[in-house]
Amino acid sequence: MPVSEVSSRRSSVAADVQNKPATLNIQEPVARQIRTLSATSKANAATRRKSMSLYSRSHQAGQTELPHQLAAKIANTYKLRPDADKRFRCNDVKDAIDRVLESHLKELPYDPEKCKSLLPCIADEIKDKVKVLGFERFKLVCVVTIGQLNNQGVRVASRCLWDVETDRVASSSFCGNDLFATAAVFGIYRE
Repeated sequence: MPVSEVSSRRSSVAADVQNKPATLNIQEPVARQIRTLSATSKANAATRRKSMSLYSRSHQAGQTELPHQLAAKIANTYKLRPDADKRFRCNDVKDAIDRVLESHLKELPYDPEKCKSLLPCIADEIKDKVKVLGFERFKLVCVVTIGQLNNQGVRVASRCLWDVETDRVASSSFCGNDLFATAAVFGIYRE
């Protein structure tokens, strides 16, 4: 094969790599497919090197702005404890739970099907109200239980791995005419 034909063929393969994702075609020879796939991986590696070199140049020059591609990557803070003003405040969470339970269940008679469909809405609303309180770096778990008041006792237990210094739980209950509801929100600190 003449040299000019080889170079034109290489440029057409490079043009194909830039315009199309790498796919395998049964009708093409395997050697050409491997060249195409390796050219694609080389193009991806060049893009990664370019973005890494952009970061290192801007970082070395003392610039505080990161390129647009790297702005989403944030370095770990390695904070083991929450800030004093960002701690999980159980009293505020308990008030939010009380407001949501009362607004949804105040005059509601017990109906198993209606309560079943209402549970996810109540749990989501409680979780949204707690998120608004601004507890950063806390995973929130909300558990809601609704049952019928029929002169029976109920015992609920839970167990989990717990850091007594940072993790907290807030719970509250509601009793209506013929139903009861309990809700618990666990705030687990993420390091």
